[in-house]
This record gives sequence, structure tokens and C-alpha cells, in this order.
Amino acid sequence: MRRTILAIVLLIPLSFAYAQTKISVNCDSAETQVEMNFCAEQGFKEADKELNSVYKQLMQVLRSKRNTTDSEQVAYSKKLESSVIQAQKRWLEFRDSSANVWRVKYEGGSVMPVIYYGVMTSLTKAQTRELQDVLNDSK
Repeated sequence: MRRTILAIVLLIPLSFAYAQTKISVNCDSAETQVEMNFCAEQGFKEADKELNSVYKQLMQVLRSKRNTTDSEQVAYSKKLESSVIQAQKRWLEFRDSSANVWRVKYEGGSVMPVIYYGVMTSLTKAQTRELQDVLNDSK
């Protein structure tokens, strides 16, 4: 029992050191499952960053439309902004729930992260295109 506790105590710092190690992977030539999982997650993070950037730009454009004396334009801008915010919240719930179906389906399998992050990335990129269309139409 003491040996087990000692082993755990000694391994905890090593696990933290490993977790903080930067992984360097060329995602164009990922070969191992660990590399593919890592690259799938990185792909999602990039797609999510782009989504957030487009969303922020859209909100800025809609808010800038309020700098007018035209009360109809101000009301329209507020209504559109509210609609986009509500839709985005619901879309995030949809995306996360949809991807979770695949996470559960492949739970315990080494390929699960690739499948899960693939769904997250695909849905995120599609939503980014939708928001970009609204942004382009709002300028």
C-alpha cells in the first residue's frame, strides 16, 4: 500500500511536466493516432478562432449602424443583433450536442478525438461561412 502511494506521489509531478510539454507535429504528415488526434484538435481550435473573429466583426458592424439619427435603422440593427446573438447561442448548443453524439458513439476508441473534432470543425466552418455571409450583406 505504501509503495502504491509513493509511486502515485512520485508520478504526479511527472504527469504535470508531460502535460505542459509543447507537442510539435507536422499535421500535413501526421502518422500516429496521437498525432492525428492532436491535429484534429488543433484544426478545430483554428476554425473556432476564425468563427469568433467573424462573429466579433459582425457585432461591431451591427453596433456601428446605431450611430445614426434614423430610428428605423437603429431599431433594425438592434433587432438583427439580437437575432444573431440568439441564433449563435442555439447553434453552439446544436454543434456541441451533435458532436457529442459522435463522441459517445466512439467512446473508448483511439479514433474518437479525430471523429469528434472533425464534426466540431466541419460544423464550425459551416457556421463561419453563414456569419460571413451576414457580415458581407451588412456592410
